[in-house]
Amino acid sequence: MKRLILCLCLFWTSAAVAQIPFSLEPETSKSSLSFGFANLDSRDSVKASYSDTYFYEGLTVEPVLQLLLPVTSGAAHGSFFIKKASYETEWGSVKWGRQKQVTMGQGLLMSNYDSGFGGPTTELTPDKMAAIASTTTEWSKVEAMVTARGLLAGRGSLTFSDTPLGTPIAIGLTAVRESSGVAGNFGQSGMAYDIAFPVGGEFLTGYIEYSELAQHGNATGLGVRGDFFGFLFYKAELRELNNGFVPAYFGKTYELTPNALSSDTKNQGGIFALGGTLNDGTKIGVQYERYGELDALTLSSSFTPVAHLQTTINYIRPLPSGSTPVLDLSLHYKPDGPISWYCDYKVSDFGGINNRFYGAGMVYYFPQ
Repeated sequence: MKRLILCLCLFWTSAAVAQIPFSLEPETSKSSLSFGFANLDSRDSVKASYSDTYFYEGLTVEPVLQLLLPVTSGAAHGSFFIKKASYETEWGSVKWGRQKQVTMGQGLLMSNYDSGFGGPTTELTPDKMAAIASTTTEWSKVEAMVTARGLLAGRGSLTFSDTPLGTPIAIGLTAVRESSGVAGNFGQSGMAYDIAFPVGGEFLTGYIEYSELAQHGNATGLGVRGDFFGFLFYKAELRELNNGFVPAYFGKTYELTPNALSSDTKNQGGIFALGGTLNDGTKIGVQYERYGELDALTLSSSFTPVAHLQTTINYIRPLPSGSTPVLDLSLHYKPDGPISWYCDYKVSDFGGINNRFYGAGMVYYFPQ
């Protein structure tokens, strides 16, 4: 029993609970043929793709052949790449594909990172891929991620079950490095150190985290988080930011919008997140941050299929105040039968329509 509790604590303290914004769950891997429209580098394009899935013992591979053909001018963009792959053994797992909701540590440095959230199209392309590997023992966990765009991230954690406090204690170290810079962000690296106290198991975990960016400041966070049987989750954290540190610098919008660094010497504030799942499976969540005059807001909702239509809407206004907001909308229509329809729309900088990405079409799933 002690071994089981230790493993559960190790799993629970490895990542933050609140994962806002939400995203639609991917389709079960099947052989499929897709047609539709999308934009590529601000040009309207016709899109066609074919994907299939292959299994061999613990290995799953899903290659895709994709063609984007501009309607007016420009060269066609064709690609063949591995859309998804995974390999699982007793010692751990390796997963390849678009990685969503990646949080390492308590979220002060990396929170809800999405390797495929950026442009120049809503379609899945080779530069949106990433690999995550992890291995877990009774008392430790190590995970690492590398993206096609050059971001490297890793985390190691240890859990001690017998402590003077009478509760397990988990300590962790997170490191992130992005040398080339994307979406207007300059190459940046950072470290984070955290200690978590799962005093109430999954219902209540207290933690403290210290993080620093190599070129811009440091921060400390003290908070609690928890989850009540998957129906309600929360996170509340007090933070002190020094020398313009941007919390969750490697976050949801990192691949899409510039992460402007502030010149403020010190800011105190915090973050609060609350979300839940209704009886019909609908998810609703809100996350708010404020540090002095700076604030950020995320509103997220994911509605279960109504008349076979599933909808996800996310509004994200990142730090600092005045940064480019993002509206992310996904509609998937899945009637009975082999054909489904989809529409994805993403826009940032509403006033000037600085970035606008869309994709719409149909997917035919071959009979198994």
